[in-house]
Amino acid sequence: MEENEMEKRILSSAKELFLKHGFDAVSTTQIARNAGCNQALVHYYYRTKQRLLERILQEETATVFEFFSAMPHDDTPFEEKIAKMIDIHFSFLENNPAIPIFLFGEMRNNPWIFKNFQVFLKEKTSCILDELQKEIDKESASGKTKAMDAFDLMLDIISLDAFAFMAKPFTDIWEFSEEQKKDFLARRKQHIKQILLAALMPTGEEQSERQKQTKKSQCTD
Repeated sequence: MEENEMEKRILSSAKELFLKHGFDAVSTTQIARNAGCNQALVHYYYRTKQRLLERILQEETATVFEFFSAMPHDDTPFEEKIAKMIDIHFSFLENNPAIPIFLFGEMRNNPWIFKNFQVFLKEKTSCILDELQKEIDKESASGKTKAMDAFDLMLDIISLDAFAFMAKPFTDIWEFSEEQKKDFLARRKQHIKQILLAALMPTGEEQSERQKQTKKSQCTD
């Protein structure tokens, strides 16, 4: 077996066990056994459990950020861009439904684990937030949307999307079938789009004030 293949198997094994049992409950011995290798190889490739977790978090979130970074900077309507961002993040969570509960649980129980990951996260999000802010400012200046901080919008997308999956213990009470679960998530995604797009729309008062400013500017000219 090639080295990089074994490295991937160890990473996959760790992800599976961390999500199922939590970081503290998993040992490198268990990770090695699940990956079909000895413990020495786990330490050879990753040295510690913390580094394994950091690598998992970086790889998983990098996928989402790559999609966000690839968002078109063209004349695509702003509403469509926001809807696409929601689609991308929601799709990631559908493929990794255990991650939200795991992340929030570990951030509460082991905040020190995320110190290095926070640096990585800030580096990845800075450029995305800068571009998103430019889009918001452009739309706001034309009166199509209200002024908003890009960080607030990004946080709204992430938190609303994530809660649809964090609510699993509650939705399990109704014993949804697989088809019903898919329907529930589809409804939630559509609802999130409606909430956020409505939040971006200027209020009647804001629109009226903008019209007054426009008329005043025209009279001055």
